[in-house]
Amino acid sequence: MADQTQNGNAFEFAVYSMFESTLNDWLRQSRLGPSIVTPIYDERYQTIKSSFELVDQDTRTSMILAAKAGLKLIFPFEPHLWSGTNSNPIKIKVNTNSGREGDVRDVLFLSHVDNSGNQWEIGTSCKWNHKALKHSRLSRDLDFGYQWLGHRCSQSYWNEIRPIMDELDSLHGSNWRDLQNKSTKFYKPLLDAFIRELLIINNSHSEVPRKLAEYFIGRYDFYKIIGSKSERRTFMQPFNLHNTLNRRFEGTRPLNTITNLRGGMPTSIVDIRFINNSENKIAIILDQGWQFNLRIHNAESQISPSLKFDINFSGNPIASFTEIW
Repeated sequence: MADQTQNGNAFEFAVYSMFESTLNDWLRQSRLGPSIVTPIYDERYQTIKSSFELVDQDTRTSMILAAKAGLKLIFPFEPHLWSGTNSNPIKIKVNTNSGREGDVRDVLFLSHVDNSGNQWEIGTSCKWNHKALKHSRLSRDLDFGYQWLGHRCSQSYWNEIRPIMDELDSLHGSNWRDLQNKSTKFYKPLLDAFIRELLIINNSHSEVPRKLAEYFIGRYDFYKIIGSKSERRTFMQPFNLHNTLNRRFEGTRPLNTITNLRGGMPTSIVDIRFINNSENKIAIILDQGWQFNLRIHNAESQISPSLKFDINFSGNPIASFTEIW
């Protein structure tokens, strides 16, 4: 069975190829004549194409249907996709910076829209059968404060997690399944240290709630497309935090409008608590309707001094749209 990374890459390819072919077919049948969607076939494109070819035929068919539904959901919000000209082609490419520097977008559409060379750009984040925002880590060397928020963790944090990480390192090569009480011995103490340090950083820097939301979501606006094979549905969420999506193009208004965030970006941390007496799940509750749930777990079967977060929305001020396929 294909793993999550392979399935994710394969769905990226489905979105890429379906957007390219569907848009070009529509544009050829419209007043525009020749194709104006220009694909960029680079090394990253070849990687996702290979992943798509490795999944079974039934999954490939489901991914194509989900991608087509995703385009149908995005289309009314972006008049540039259907109001372009042959002299102003749209380029479609796989984002080689995905996962770096707060950029979660997988497939990009780009075009120059004026004589000054200002570039129109939208991106999509493609998820197959899961809705996680990120899969960040805690480790003996990773400074989550600096990586997530731009502020380094204190020495007290490193002193607190060092014995935990040292013990995990001493067990390196053993299997997690053979470890007794791993939640009590490792997950909860690490989360306790994480919570304390996050609150310390927050108390010193007022922008932490906003930066936390931006880190979890991504620092660039995008449309998130989630294909669910079991539900035969495609979910789409527009993340328009910086107002770069859903713009008119040469006087053409979008057919649909993205609803603004109810209260804007968060400005304070309301609470951080463990969920339902769990030892490995916490809720970070922010103002303005934001809440993120984090689950820490071992991502690999063998023990190492590195643990992974699954990060999801719970409280959610972002609009969501669904298409059945």
